[in-house]
Amino acid sequence: MMTVQDGENRALAWVRRLLQQTLAETPEDDPRHQALQDLLALAEEKGLEAGPLRLLLLLAALGRRYLRERFGPKAARKAGQAVFHLPVDLVASFLGVHRTTVWRWAAPLEEAGLIRSKTHVATAVRGGEAQNLNTGTVWAVRLKPGRARFEHGDLTHPWRDMAKDLEEGRTAFRVIYPKGKRRKKGDQTERLRPERVSLELLVKWTLGIREVPALDFLRPAPTENPTIEAAFLLAEMEAQDRPTVIDLLSERMAHELGDPHSRRFYAGLLWKVVEGKLSPHALVHAYHRARAAVREGYARRGGAFLQHLLEAAA
Repeated sequence: MMTVQDGENRALAWVRRLLQQTLAETPEDDPRHQALQDLLALAEEKGLEAGPLRLLLLLAALGRRYLRERFGPKAARKAGQAVFHLPVDLVASFLGVHRTTVWRWAAPLEEAGLIRSKTHVATAVRGGEAQNLNTGTVWAVRLKPGRARFEHGDLTHPWRDMAKDLEEGRTAFRVIYPKGKRRKKGDQTERLRPERVSLELLVKWTLGIREVPALDFLRPAPTENPTIEAAFLLAEMEAQDRPTVIDLLSERMAHELGDPHSRRFYAGLLWKVVEGKLSPHALVHAYHRARAAVREGYARRGGAFLQHLLEAAA
């Protein structure tokens, strides 16, 4: 059985190997050469206590998970780098530091060519006016020796519908401060501590599943119109509420996938989630992919494509 120490030793060995192999392939007159030497010395001196190395390990772990969930295990094993979208505030929350510390740790990694990061901006219509909104950060991280690079499509890709997420409260701030940043306590204003997020939550956000804790609209009552993310709560829901919520949710899924005559099929999938026969993460992920395919014209039969995705992921 692997211990925590064993895991840390393996992680540090991977970092050293990546640094050593990348350094060996980098010409001495390349500015990255010195940055790689400095990181290797840091690994020898401080190990995983060094902030830049902690950040590198996290981004690499997220990159592998993103590739495996999105494209399959073979992609995660073969890829030289991964590119994904994730707000820096969530990265900071997981690491237990301020966002400025994340950028400070990222600087030597960028100098060494091991990562790239860029704020992603998208245009959205809010209040009848077009606005440029920062949706988060696009990250490129090396999984094998080489130089992290962005392609043009990485920065123009519609990673996020920011206007919709703002409207529904699906923001990094809501994850980190579910009860707000401050609260009144008598005559005083008390600053609340930020929540620490889990690795699984970060993975979901990279996949476009922007889960937020304790939001009212994710606790559906019979009179509400739940979103697909309510699938995460079906098993915990009051038994008397489930049939109504599943009925509403299956109707919504059928409508959004252009499959209005297949409500019973979608209801059956949701009941499998309740029974533990289907992962809610797998269903939500496949649903978002199927909905995008229908909207972009890649799939005409949303239900059949959803079933194909679920079978491929099983």
